[in-house]
Amino acid sequence: METTNQIKMTTALAILFAICSGLAIGNMYWAQPLLVQIMTSFGLPGAKGGLLITSTQIGYALGILLIVPLGDFVQRKRLITTVMSLSIIALISCIIAPSFTILSLSLFSMGIVTVSGQILIPLTGDLSEKENRGQMLELYPLE
Repeated sequence: METTNQIKMTTALAILFAICSGLAIGNMYWAQPLLVQIMTSFGLPGAKGGLLITSTQIGYALGILLIVPLGDFVQRKRLITTVMSLSIIALISCIIAPSFTILSLSLFSMGIVTVSGQILIPLTGDLSEKENRGQMLELYPLE
């Protein structure tokens, strides 16, 4: 997908994209070290905390299946902006979740929209000059 704008990929922008991708993927894992404390705050046994991570992973799988392919059909910049905005909303809903069920649904929703890293990488290639494309994409570690 060729872009029609004049934005050019620079090393600084590629590093920013890599940081944003890493933080987005981090959304999948922020809760893991806190599972016991989260479950205790809801008065539930810590062993049920795995359900939170499972709901996040299921949401992420659905996001990969349903949202990432949209990057081939819609403008990637707009898709990334939408997905990141929805990620902020999902994270806020995680923060204010009053119950285990709401937190689980919030994490599921966050998983769905935490796919911005998978959309930023192709955008990096689109914005890069042909001769620098490989160098810009090297800034992304393999997952």
